Amino acid sequence: MTSRLLDVHAQVLTLPPCGIRMATEQALQHIVQHHPEIRLRLLLPSAGDEHQLPDWLRSSAECVSCWLPRRLPARSFASQLTGSLRLGASQAVWGPGFVLPWNLRSRLGVITFYDFIWDSDPARRSPALRWFAWRLRESARRADKVIVISRTVAQQLQQRYDVAPNKIEIGYPLPDRRFAARLEPRALQALLARRGLRPGSYFLSVGGLAPRKNHARLLQAYAAHRTQVPEPRELVVVGNPLGPESEPIRQLLSTPAPGVSWLQGVDSDELAALYQGSGGVVFPSLDEGYGIPLVEAFESGSPVVCSHLTVFQEVAGQAACYFDPHDVASLAHALTSLTPGRAENLRGLGQQQAQSLRQSSLGATLVRCVLAT
Repeated sequence: MTSRLLDVHAQVLTLPPCGIRMATEQALQHIVQHHPEIRLRLLLPSAGDEHQLPDWLRSSAECVSCWLPRRLPARSFASQLTGSLRLGASQAVWGPGFVLPWNLRSRLGVITFYDFIWDSDPARRSPALRWFAWRLRESARRADKVIVISRTVAQQLQQRYDVAPNKIEIGYPLPDRRFAARLEPRALQALLARRGLRPGSYFLSVGGLAPRKNHARLLQAYAAHRTQVPEPRELVVVGNPLGPESEPIRQLLSTPAPGVSWLQGVDSDELAALYQGSGGVVFPSLDEGYGIPLVEAFESGSPVVCSHLTVFQEVAGQAACYFDPHDVASLAHALTSLTPGRAENLRGLGQQQAQSLRQSSLGATLVRCVLAT
């Protein structure tokens, strides 16, 4: 079996916990567990960054420091990589955070592109955002393969950057495997009791406090739902503020409302328990490039109620109850219509959908690209 060396632009692995870092770690874990013929070399911004990596990754990959003075802007790291790629011949380089280093030489160049949500208003780009947009366009032009996380993003990439369809591959990000692990009933009850919850007694909504997450309509719809059923479930909202834009939502969630709990600082183990114990996962977003909470819910065996966005219909298929995210009455009706029988049917369909997504995961798609060299 021919060994192949994959260089990874690994700056995203030094970020605080976020969707891009999680997707990158899961793709690399797929390679480590299933493809020993692919050796990993992680190109990190500075000495000591390897200590931020998970133990399994640090022990499985070669870590190389591309020294970057902390006073320089993060975007300089892409330029620093040019020198690092002279360390030794590799068959491919992967940029999991949208961009590629400048000098690929003869290597296969692969980037992962997540969404255009960061560029929702191109006319109001800051200078830094204009530079970033140019780097993305240039990286997409030079890459041999562009892995996108949904067909929706693929269509946007073709329209905005005129990327040839034969360069685009779809790879679905997967959640941490702990979401698929089943807790013993007593252990689950004990974990939920710390938050004053019981299995099946609440709806769960997961997402950062951004306007596109649609928290205001969710709370309005939940209030209407409470008037329509004799024993309503509670609503548990999990999410952290993301910056100044989160302030109105933070104030909204901080205002006491019947049946509503807002949880911050939830770690992965507790989040997995919250998914597993929920009576339904609600995802009312107005715009997404993918929707990892949908897949986390499927893996956890939770029924899903979500917006009828095109990307959600791609990811969830028939395994969700859909509603119009702009219509409070539609959302309230979806909550009320999640009867025990319907919930059980959605659980089964969700498990099937999770398995289908695994066959075209980001890690599997990256492997196909690398082994094709």
